[in-house]
Amino acid sequence: MEMAKGRPKRLKRQVQFTIDPDLIDGLAGLRARDGASASESVRRALRAYFEAKGVLKGAQKKRGGAAVGGGPGGVANHDARARR
Repeated sequence: MEMAKGRPKRLKRQVQFTIDPDLIDGLAGLRARDGASASESVRRALRAYFEAKGVLKGAQKKRGGAAVGGGPGGVANHDARARR
């Protein structure tokens, strides 16, 4: 993690939005069904929307040093456990 003046640099910023009640209900429904937090659901929705609109190219988020999917170039590596 990068350091900013002796403190860890935050990679995510907290923001505040006003949204419609039906969207709040939808977030609560996703949490009940999938266990996903409202923040995670909003991040996923915004990422998909921006990618569809062409303002965000591909997977920006990293997991384990590789792009989303876990394998080289973001390609899913479904037999990673079999090779261990």
